[in-house]
Amino acid sequence: MAHAQTPQSPESSAVFDQKAVQLLRRMVESERAVPYIARESTIRADGPGAEHVVKFDPKRGLRREPANGRGRVVLDTPQRSYRFSLDRPDDIAGDDSRFTRIDKRVKELIMRLGKRFLSAQVVGSDTVAGRVCDIVEVRATRIPDAPTRRFWIDRETGLRLRTEEKNAQGKVLSGSYYTSLDLSPDFSPGDFLPPRTRDKETGSNEKRADKRGGHRFKTVAEARQAGVVTPEPAYLPSGYTLRQVEATKRGAHVALRYANGLNALSLAVLRDGMPPRVSPFLRPDGSAYVPFPQGKHGLFVRGENGAAYLLIGDLPESELRKIAASVR
Repeated sequence: MAHAQTPQSPESSAVFDQKAVQLLRRMVESERAVPYIARESTIRADGPGAEHVVKFDPKRGLRREPANGRGRVVLDTPQRSYRFSLDRPDDIAGDDSRFTRIDKRVKELIMRLGKRFLSAQVVGSDTVAGRVCDIVEVRATRIPDAPTRRFWIDRETGLRLRTEEKNAQGKVLSGSYYTSLDLSPDFSPGDFLPPRTRDKETGSNEKRADKRGGHRFKTVAEARQAGVVTPEPAYLPSGYTLRQVEATKRGAHVALRYANGLNALSLAVLRDGMPPRVSPFLRPDGSAYVPFPQGKHGLFVRGENGAAYLLIGDLPESELRKIAASVR
């Protein structure tokens, strides 16, 4: 795999490159229209990567499974999303489908670019899996030291063949790239069918997994109306909006999920207070700033009534602390 042929893009406040926007729009639209089978390698800052086989059918869904035949499969169909083990196909967890959210992703990405919450720029070209790609760099414009993300977009199909996320210091936090791409795929009959479960008397494992998962709400008001005690931050960085509120059945665990079209941010309420494992990181003010997988960091702070709050995201520590201080 070749390296980019041009240097990194210069620092800019709000680059709105029309060509970059068109490429991004085509990329997201192609991800729901072009059938393929690919071999994918992943990159992680905190450990070894992995190899996966990715299969996509526009009508039936997307399947990602370990290339070595061992481990968990993620299957996303228009009806449901599933996770199961190749070794134990009867142990299956189900969730709402992510397959149908692509249209919303397109609109959110373009909207945030138009409002200058995100900056997009074509920064070069490269070859991935033997195919010529344009490289588009996207960054949050109003957040100092925010990570940047680059997309390698196939000129012929519009498919994203490589993704890379770097922090402000240029360190790669995570990424993935295709090493092969078959645009005339031959799918097996069962590729996009979830495995059957053996639990016939009490219902499928999928149903029991959903029951354990609790509830999801679109707004904080909806969660509170259902009786879930849900603190929320009064301050969020520009461009971040609430995606959903997740709560276990009795509200013992509550998490708010935010995104800005590029990066994710979560706020979890820990009813039992600070976990013992963060003791080595505690500071005099009772907070802890802890490294998390894929280059992210978590900020633990003390909350009300013995609880604690955990913020996880790609943001600088100063931004995480500002959000935490505003939680009410």
